[in-house]
Amino acid sequence: MFTNGLPSQDLMALSFIALLSLVLLMWGVHRRWFARFRHGFFYSLFIAFVGTSLWSLVLLALWGYEASDRLFVESVRMDLAEFSGIVQSQFKRDLEGSLGKVNLIAGVAGRAKPGVSLEDRLRLLLEVDPRFRQLTVFTDEGKTIAEVGRRGRPEEVPHVPVAYALDGEVYTSDPFFSDIFEEYLLNVSLPLLSEEGQVVGAFTALLDFDEGIAGLFESARFGRTGYAVLVNASGRVIAHPDKERIGDDIRSYPAVQRGLEGYSGSLTAQNKAGENRLFFFHPLKSSATQDPETLVLLTELAEEEATAPLSVLREEILVYLLIIALASFVVAQQLAKSLKKPISRLANSAERVGSGDFSQITDVTGKDSIGRLGEAFNHMVSGLRERDKIKDLFGRYLTTQISEEVLKGEINLGGVSRPVTILISDIRGFTSMSEHMDPQEVVAFLNAYFSEMVEAVLDEGGVLDKFLGDGLLAVFGAFGEASDHAHRAVRCALRMKALLAKINGERIVASKDPIAIGIGIHTEDVVVGNIGSRKRLEYTVIGDGVNTTSRVEGLNKEFGTTILITGATYRKVEGDFVCRLMPESSLRGKTASMKFYEVISARQ
Repeated sequence: MFTNGLPSQDLMALSFIALLSLVLLMWGVHRRWFARFRHGFFYSLFIAFVGTSLWSLVLLALWGYEASDRLFVESVRMDLAEFSGIVQSQFKRDLEGSLGKVNLIAGVAGRAKPGVSLEDRLRLLLEVDPRFRQLTVFTDEGKTIAEVGRRGRPEEVPHVPVAYALDGEVYTSDPFFSDIFEEYLLNVSLPLLSEEGQVVGAFTALLDFDEGIAGLFESARFGRTGYAVLVNASGRVIAHPDKERIGDDIRSYPAVQRGLEGYSGSLTAQNKAGENRLFFFHPLKSSATQDPETLVLLTELAEEEATAPLSVLREEILVYLLIIALASFVVAQQLAKSLKKPISRLANSAERVGSGDFSQITDVTGKDSIGRLGEAFNHMVSGLRERDKIKDLFGRYLTTQISEEVLKGEINLGGVSRPVTILISDIRGFTSMSEHMDPQEVVAFLNAYFSEMVEAVLDEGGVLDKFLGDGLLAVFGAFGEASDHAHRAVRCALRMKALLAKINGERIVASKDPIAIGIGIHTEDVVVGNIGSRKRLEYTVIGDGVNTTSRVEGLNKEFGTTILITGATYRKVEGDFVCRLMPESSLRGKTASMKFYEVISARQ
């Protein structure tokens, strides 16, 4: 049950199992555990459905049971608080009634004539109310002059009640246990007044505490198994439906301790018999005249009464879980089939494209994610087909340039580490732009664009390493020429920017949208040389500097710039070019932040 907000161990265990299954599933999907199986995708879907449904079902069960338990507990608490008010009112009524009778008896005793036996008169008056256990009359000096009780040996009356009465005040004590009468009593003391209203003595009556409220505690019930008891500040029972239990010491009960501290609430603990019980406790004050002690109204219920719905809930959860598992199996199977067919067709087409067959066009269509994937695949193949032609067309620039150096004996058949400046450029939004162009238009556009840009690279002594789709990678200083490779790379970038203005002017005249490019430049030591197999070699650069340059080029989008250089390049060219410092940023894959500069123009 959910006493003190804690769910039962059964539901907690089920909740933990459900949560653990979800965590394992997510880890398994992340690690692609099921990829080793032919139907691994189906297994992932099935377990995902079952795991999510189980967790949702357990959460719903926990919420439902917690809500019902909270209502049950709150109902008992409200009943106990209401009963507390009834007990308090009964205290007051009993005390007022007893005070009236004691006043009557005190008046009779106070007007007794000399020579009349007070003991006989008190003994007669003792029979007025069965609650009275002892009556005592004191002089104005506090000496006992008459005493009558239901037991042979009288109960000693403390000095405080007598002192209050002699001062003209009414005194009521806290309930106390009498070893003589073997029950809990109340001490009520009043002043004895003469006919002139003067205090001539004191009158004390000892009353049975339990007699007045016994009916309340015998009839009070909370739930099916709960009953109420009253506990004093010493932790002893002073009112109980079972008379044999009065006087029991239950100060060790946590509920009693909390109640004596002034708290009202509920908790689960063991009673003196070692049985688990649900305890409700509520504090109330006694009717004592001086420093009334805190009493605790306590009730205990059998734990089985509150946990009875749990067994039914467990059975219902198992039934619902079986239904969910069956439904999840059917749904996962159908979903896996609907996804497997188009994905398989896309995979087959991708294998053929990977082998160099760019004639593949998939028939996977639709407006959903898979349909858009099929459409994107077709666009990709079309772009690869055209870009492959462009790369073949412009590959001659690289081949011719390097061939000349090979004939001169300037290139070693291997790799050497060399400081170079790398330039990477890229057309902004080319993919979306090319979607609205015929293949012939794409080829014509790239032919015109690369003709201008490659010329700028070659004029500045750079090596065109490769084309990157709609971009290019050029290297300055690859052949160990003069150390001004950083200057030549920046001049090349400024020239490319100027050529872009020329291209855009022609496009505007032709009623076409202008294009934008981004250029990234970085200076670093890289490995320059022949990379490839024995039959096919490619002269290129290898190193982290290439990745850095690519990411610097990408920062143009973030900064809204066209030409961006790193601090390493800036230190080489700062005296010859006007540059603007950009905010420090860290590149993807780099832990330390770097400085970047936008190249504005060459200094005059």
